[in-house]
Amino acid sequence: MGSNTSRNSNSNNANAQQSSAQASADTTARPGAAPAEAGRGGDAGGTGQNFFLQSGYGGGRFRGAPGLFPPPRADGTSMLFFPDGRRQVPPTPQLQLTETVRNDVNLKKQTLKLNKVPKSPHCYSLEFVFDAAADCTLSIWYLTEEIVDASNNTVRFETDYQIQPKTVQFKKGLGQHYVQPPEEGFDISIVHNRGLMYYHQGSQNFPVVIMLQTCDDNPSRVQSQSTFATFRSNSDGTQSIAVIKQKIQVQGNAYELQEIFGIEQSEDAENTKECVICMSAPKDTTVLPCRHMCMCSVCAKVLRYQTNKCPICRCAVESLLQIKVSQQQGEGEEAA
Repeated sequence: MGSNTSRNSNSNNANAQQSSAQASADTTARPGAAPAEAGRGGDAGGTGQNFFLQSGYGGGRFRGAPGLFPPPRADGTSMLFFPDGRRQVPPTPQLQLTETVRNDVNLKKQTLKLNKVPKSPHCYSLEFVFDAAADCTLSIWYLTEEIVDASNNTVRFETDYQIQPKTVQFKKGLGQHYVQPPEEGFDISIVHNRGLMYYHQGSQNFPVVIMLQTCDDNPSRVQSQSTFATFRSNSDGTQSIAVIKQKIQVQGNAYELQEIFGIEQSEDAENTKECVICMSAPKDTTVLPCRHMCMCSVCAKVLRYQTNKCPICRCAVESLLQIKVSQQQGEGEEAA
């Protein structure tokens, strides 16, 4: 078997941008993985969520921004000052190339919920929405261990849970709603070690794993997305569910998905459409590793020689990622 801030897959750090509207989404990526908290408000993963897998900067033609910052020196850098008058040259964020990875299946993590089975006080079933750009299968494991190879690719899942997973086939389509049959749900009464219901940091044992996998006669073309989740105890004695991470496997490479903050639009400053510096041009550049999409490419070009702090959270900037939106793509779909 095989996808709104580190586990290593095939190389170093990885970041992913995925698109929405069409289920066949292009995702900015590079082999490797980082600790993931994937998902943005609204759609997720391959067709609604925007992720990135590799930090990078799109480059392009840049204009100056007079008045925003002090003029650069002859070597292209600018001087900043400490309170005592000493001069400091901030480190310039690293520029890295990106590549595109296509992911055909995606579970929208914001839609995942745990339902109590009527007349069965100890039983719960899962419900969620997913997108598929190709025919796919769905499998759900409870209290399972992930077996991985040296490149962090999932080899298989193993579980001693009494109810074994069943594989269900689905045709391709967007916004498919899945409700788990009660008899295939999770029964707390048959769990001897309740500690297995809750995820422990660094463990390869997961309370819940949901895997979507494309159907293809050629094994090298099979893609998968695994959603890892844990149970949560509520104050009223019931259980809920929370996503730990989402992981995709494409062409023999594993990636953990990460959210881009601010790529969605809302009324707050972080999620407005305009660049937070010039307040006019559309923002298209994400700061890494904090993952705030808050600047246009022009201001980002100037800013990277002036300071190494994110304009939103003041986190140190390691690199910048430019995301270009194609006007020919459907609403919400983005490509790098």
